[in-house]
Amino acid sequence: MKQTIENFQLLKSEIRKVEKEAKLRTGKTCFLAGMSFSVDPKTPDWVDGVCEMDNVHDGSFCCDVSISCYMLDRRRSFILKTAAELY
Repeated sequence: MKQTIENFQLLKSEIRKVEKEAKLRTGKTCFLAGMSFSVDPKTPDWVDGVCEMDNVHDGSFCCDVSISCYMLDRRRSFILKTAAELY
């Protein structure tokens, strides 16, 4: 089934990307607890998602990780970093 905005879900590879990024940021093993996404009308082929990551051991909140997904080729999904994280 072709993924559209109406039935959008993260792929396994994208979930692994956000879990790896959460571990790099916090040093803890995390899992995907929740997700929201939005689409900019100017770039309808891109979906921006915010993933809430929780600690595996006690279920406490770890961090939020943002991911951008290209709907035409999902292999090109990438983690969005804030300016503070780049420096």
